[in-house]
Amino acid sequence: MKSVKKRFYISLLCLFGLLWGASMLLFSYVPQYVTQHWPLLMLLFALVSVVIFVMTMKIRAKGDVHKLTNFHMIATIVKLVAYLAIIVTYVMNFPEDKIAFVITFLTYYLCFTTFETYMLVRKNNNKDE
Repeated sequence: MKSVKKRFYISLLCLFGLLWGASMLLFSYVPQYVTQHWPLLMLLFALVSVVIFVMTMKIRAKGDVHKLTNFHMIATIVKLVAYLAIIVTYVMNFPEDKIAFVITFLTYYLCFTTFETYMLVRKNNNKDE
């Protein structure tokens, strides 16, 4: 179990570093497509990924597949509603930055969701861990 946690955190740190570097470059060269709040968005998505991972590991340790499935369904719905609320609130309050914010937000959403899914599928395929 410790190797799974260690691998997750190292992989998350690598993803975070890669996205941080790419965001800095893009913000320097094409700032109209990257919101100035990109560091906060990255922290939000990383924090959500860690919370989901920790909760998944706790449920998985109990061995109840139905609870794990229910948790992922509920977590996905809650994340989508919360993320939509963040986007709508931001766009309504800062219309001058709406395009950059939405592009940045959706890019990070895609990256972190792909990462979470990959780590979950990888863990399910490695039953011996």
